[in-house]
Amino acid sequence: MHYVISLRDPASIPALVQVICSGGSVQQALLEFGPAIIPAVVEWAQSPDAAWDDIIASLRALAAAEARWGKTMPAEARANIKEVARLHLGPPQERVVNPLEREFVLEKAITLASMLRDPDLLASLENIAENGHEALDGTKRPELEAELREYARQGSARSLWATRRQ
Repeated sequence: MHYVISLRDPASIPALVQVICSGGSVQQALLEFGPAIIPAVVEWAQSPDAAWDDIIASLRALAAAEARWGKTMPAEARANIKEVARLHLGPPQERVVNPLEREFVLEKAITLASMLRDPDLLASLENIAENGHEALDGTKRPELEAELREYARQGSARSLWATRRQ
């Protein structure tokens, strides 16, 4: 992995995306390629082959991309990122089966949605804040539902990336 990173070759983007969950060095290396990483990360975040930790790392990388490039990203890239956030704010994916996994994925999806400031995504956050989320059904930590509902409420009011990084 470190060898591939040291190549600094855009042709390595797909290989790096496949190991995106292995840590921050991979995510940082990907960000160095600029918005060209968005299609590969979006595809991996939606892939049925991606495990829950791949999804979390992909959502984190997309949030970092939004923080770094924001409105300067091409409209198509932003639309694709929005679809990833919408997907993971919806019903839990079949490959995310453990309640703890669902909680982590939902938290990262809330963060990403709050950053995009898209009206549809903000409405989803308000709905989660008001009504909860089916990903939290069967959680072993009932207090977590209240925490995530509050997190969604905060996300509907402001971008959570800056808050979480302080």
